[in-house]
Amino acid sequence: MIIFLLGRTKNPTNRNKQTINNIILENIEFGTIIVTDCWSGYVDLTKLGYFHLTVNHSESFIDPLTGANTQSIENRWSVYKKKFKSRYINNPSDFSLLFAEFSFKLKFKDQSFSYFMQNLNKFD
Repeated sequence: MIIFLLGRTKNPTNRNKQTINNIILENIEFGTIIVTDCWSGYVDLTKLGYFHLTVNHSESFIDPLTGANTQSIENRWSVYKKKFKSRYINNPSDFSLLFAEFSFKLKFKDQSFSYFMQNLNKFD
């Protein structure tokens, strides 16, 4: 399962439709299923080559027709905030590093230290 946090892998100052579309085009493989809320900036994702499912949170948290929901990402985001809120003050300059650490540990789980050590020589 791929979880993509729009606006969180990058933190754009301009959060309009074109900026978000560019981030998606640069980072997400065509044909990927993207589940979002109903913000109008996401409306062209199908035209861009993605399978786009929406959840209208003003009506329900699970789309009754498709079963699409944002509960997994909401849960991950909650875990992230709890984990790092206790360790760090909410300093925007720390956010990218903290999120990268969280994502790395989530992806590699029990092997995170050994994977890190094996790949350490790839960085200058």
